[in-house]
Amino acid sequence: VTLRMTGDLSQAAPSYYISWDVTGLPMQPLVNTLTPQFKGMVSGNLSSRSQIKGVGITGVNLQKSLVGDVSVVLTNANIQALSGSAKLWIIPVNLNLIASLLRMPELARSPISLVDVRATMGEGLIRLNQALVQGDAVAARGAGVLRIADRLDDSAVDVPLDIALARTLAQRANLVSAETPPEAAYVSLPPIAALGGNLSRVETKTDKAQIAGLVLRATTGVVGGTAVDAVQGVTKAVGGVGAALAGLFGGKRNESSTNAASTNKPSGGNPLNLFKKKQ
Repeated sequence: VTLRMTGDLSQAAPSYYISWDVTGLPMQPLVNTLTPQFKGMVSGNLSSRSQIKGVGITGVNLQKSLVGDVSVVLTNANIQALSGSAKLWIIPVNLNLIASLLRMPELARSPISLVDVRATMGEGLIRLNQALVQGDAVAARGAGVLRIADRLDDSAVDVPLDIALARTLAQRANLVSAETPPEAAYVSLPPIAALGGNLSRVETKTDKAQIAGLVLRATTGVVGGTAVDAVQGVTKAVGGVGAALAGLFGGKRNESSTNAASTNKPSGGNPLNLFKKKQ
């Protein structure tokens, strides 16, 4: 593990450089120590690299100065399912909600084997190039752009979301279309949601027409209840995914319906506050 931090705090807008390089760090001892409630439930090798350079911490300064890249990859992972409302930061998907909706307990029981998050910064933008979580039963992916605004909390978020089921499970849910390649291991659900809003108010926007179509396609009884109940269930599941991915941009998780506007307050944990000049 290599960590380097340098800065010049003598200026009104301090400059800083942060880099780290982590290769093959065993996750189990780290998780067992930092989050003992998940002891024995997470294993794998963590690799992460970053180079971040900037001047100041306001939106106006970061638009001009923030450059760098960050990657976080967890390989050979075995992240066990979490029961009830338990949450683990490294899993940006509420598998329990999706499993309950589709009556597929395999989704919640199947461990996660890969996490891959990559982002770059520059030209006034933070580009989330990939946020991937994958297991034998499900894969979830998000990618998009955050444009840094003059007021940092007003920075716009645009992250389309994609959720895919393992082919065998998608077949059970009647969600494999004729266009699905025969060799495809996962079957993507229709584009039913996107993460929007801004840093102080991250919202999950849903496509009601796509959600209704998804429910109608599940004609084999996998999705239970009335059509209205099913639509509400899908919406709630998508909300869990979107709210979790929102954490990547500093937003708080919100398990309420995705059709309701989020009331998240600005996060108080801005790491750039480390470089504020003390009065």
